[in-house]
Amino acid sequence: MKITKLLAAGLATVAAILLVGPGAIQAETLSYEELAARLTALESQVQSQSTDFASYNTGGGPEQFGCKDCSKTVCNCGCPAWYAGYEMTILRPYVGDANFGPGTFGDDYGVGHRFVLGYDNGSGLGARLRYWMYNHNHGTAAGAPFIHIDMDVLDGEVTLQEQLHNWDLMASGGLRYARSSFNSPLFGPSDIHFEGIGPTVSLEATRCVGSRGVYLVGNFRGSMLFGQINGLFPAAIEDEVTVVLENQLGLGWTREFGRGIVNLRAVWESQFWLNDTLADDFNGFGTNLGFSGPTASVEIRL
Repeated sequence: MKITKLLAAGLATVAAILLVGPGAIQAETLSYEELAARLTALESQVQSQSTDFASYNTGGGPEQFGCKDCSKTVCNCGCPAWYAGYEMTILRPYVGDANFGPGTFGDDYGVGHRFVLGYDNGSGLGARLRYWMYNHNHGTAAGAPFIHIDMDVLDGEVTLQEQLHNWDLMASGGLRYARSSFNSPLFGPSDIHFEGIGPTVSLEATRCVGSRGVYLVGNFRGSMLFGQINGLFPAAIEDEVTVVLENQLGLGWTREFGRGIVNLRAVWESQFWLNDTLADDFNGFGTNLGFSGPTASVEIRL
């Protein structure tokens, strides 16, 4: 490196002065302007070496991924930004058929839509809104009744981002409102639905793979909803609790475009909606609810 060469040259100069004598010192007398110019050139060389070393450690520099000079990591920009995202969930509902006969419900998938709008202040703190809707007829075996599932889920939360070694972490916490509705001739003339609100928390981890914007992603979310169930009995069932567990695992890819950043993901998503009353064989319809399937998403940061 240049710094090593400069140090070697300096040591050689000192050795030469010691061998030649005081006369060499007088021959190398410099003016103040010449000394300042040499110091400036040396500082410039040291700064250049530091920049090259930082670029080598980050796999090509943050500018390659649109983070400019305020980047925290290669994959995640540390600049203040608004972001908006859309996720298409292609999920298969899992509804137990113990009370309705084996093979009652089919294995078809239904399309859902999730919308995300958020703000990141650039120092790790932010906020976002998430809304997921799912409205699908769950097919059945020949001659068996269908079941219609209708879901609306809204999350409002604060986000906190931090880096741990080579992993980028994002934790969130806030409130969730959810309404889940089930309708089928098996349940009688009225639909059965749960409506509630409660806390929701999540943790997401991402890690870059190579230097071309590809990364691994995994997240987990838990929610506890307090509300009521209508439709099982003439009167509403109060003080019901529904626990919701969700996770995603997959790959992502991020790249700069114009003045923004585009972020694409392909993951496998699973959801579990657990309620004791609905799952009861005698007082409910005998099953909890699950979803599983692929999810594709796009996010734009500006």
